[in-house]
Amino acid sequence: KLSNSRRCVQPTQAHFVEGFRFSTADAPIAKPVIKEEIGSAGPRTPFMAGNWKTNPTSIEEVENLTALLAAASRSNARDKPNQDLEIAVFPPHVFLPIVLDRLADTQVQVGAQDVHYEKSGAFTGEISVGMVKSLGATYVLVGHSERRTLFGDDDLAVNKKVRAILDANMKVILCIGETQEEYLAGQVRT
Repeated sequence: KLSNSRRCVQPTQAHFVEGFRFSTADAPIAKPVIKEEIGSAGPRTPFMAGNWKTNPTSIEEVENLTALLAAASRSNARDKPNQDLEIAVFPPHVFLPIVLDRLADTQVQVGAQDVHYEKSGAFTGEISVGMVKSLGATYVLVGHSERRTLFGDDDLAVNKKVRAILDANMKVILCIGETQEEYLAGQVRT
């Protein structure tokens, strides 16, 4: 794990130096080397995001949810035109085209929940950064504790994903949080 704190960060190219730090064995320690403190570049725009996980479960539910989001976004833009707020949603991959289409004329940005770090190849069931970018998504969420615990994403894989996303000039939401068990056991430092 990159941290025991419950948060996600938005790394940029400036936050990483080339390569990995290696242990005495050949196994890489996949924690990225940070050049500067994340967020030290000055005031940040508030960011609110929603990871939909495996919800909703049908096209009809997606249509209803995106209609509500679009209406709320338009209302907010009309009522608070100078509000400095960035909003993003992360629907399941299969619904990305629908959500992108329905939220196109709103302030809500759309991102993918995860990607594979390779550009293409024999990776059945995976989605590449290029695929997500070609749809029009602006963000990618990586490193989520569920991906780490259920699907075996380790720090090395997460680091490769972050690099692939940044290389494609997309925005990354890098999750460095804890599992639910760690949270409930009080192992969280804030």
